[in-house]
Amino acid sequence: MEHKQKDIETAIQMARDGKSTPYISDSLGIPYNTIKAWVRGYYPIIRHPDELKEKARKLRH
Repeated sequence: MEHKQKDIETAIQMARDGKSTPYISDSLGIPYNTIKAWVRGYYPIIRHPDELKEKARKLRH
């Protein structure tokens, strides 16, 4: 199945806005695996504060 460039761009923008892959798939009516391939690498990188990382390390031990 061939998809329109507009669908790809919409999916990428939704990913950049923080929407999940299943949500994007349901919203656009396009299979999950197709959306997953399109949006790979477009999700924002989440940086955690050092204090939170240290707390997680302590809890793990």
